[in-house]
Order: sequence, then C-alpha cells, then structure tokens
Amino acid sequence: MIPEPAIAWLGRVLGGRAFEVEAEPLGGSSHSNHRVHLEGGDELLLRRFTDEDGGEVLEVSVWINPGGGVPPHVHPSMEERFTVKEGRAEFLAGRKWVGAGPGETVVVHPGTRHAYRNRSNDVAHFIC
Repeated sequence: MIPEPAIAWLGRVLGGRAFEVEAEPLGGSSHSNHRVHLEGGDELLLRRFTDEDGGEVLEVSVWINPGGGVPPHVHPSMEERFTVKEGRAEFLAGRKWVGAGPGETVVVHPGTRHAYRNRSNDVAHFIC
C-alpha cells in the first residue's frame, strides 16, 4: 500500500486533480510499484527500490496525453531529473519552459518551481 504521506504529496503535485492508485507488487520483493491513473487519462508508475549503494530510490514513469501536465510546484530538498523516452514534453524550471525529446534530460534543482506539460499531438513518456 502506498504510504499516506505519499498520497498527500501526490495530491499537492497534481494540483487537486482526481487520481486512483493501484498497487502492483514486485515478485519476491518488499518493494512495490504503484500505478496512478489521473483524471484526463494521464498515468504515472511509481517504482520504489534500493540502488546498488543501498539507498532508497523513487523512480516515476510518466505518460501524459496531449494537453496534459501538472501545475507548478516545488520540492524543497529534492533534485528532479526528467528524461524523455518517447514524444515531446515541456518542462518549467523557474520561469523558463524548455522542450525536450527522446534521450534528452532536463534537471530541476531543489527549491525550484517547476511543472511539465505536453503541447504536442502525441503521448509523451518520460522518467523522473
């Protein structure tokens, strides 16, 4: 089950958009995936795991439909990296929107107001 603080965080990041969380246990692991279905059809896959150095990692795969995205928000102590896998997405970092396509990464430093959106005609997929 996804922890309550994570549900609250997700609600803030999504700017009040309705969402539904579905657990997807990983075979033989205490960690799990959580698929999040958003109002409007966008989708997130939250994957929590331990890296090779023993640190906890939260990887979020995002699929956003044309016209989708999230409102500006801030993570006070977390750097966020957005690596586009398919399609094109735009990322706000501070006051500047930057477009990115497959293989490109946009980095947002801790405490920086940021958002993402899809202004193209195709679904955009990225990992952060």
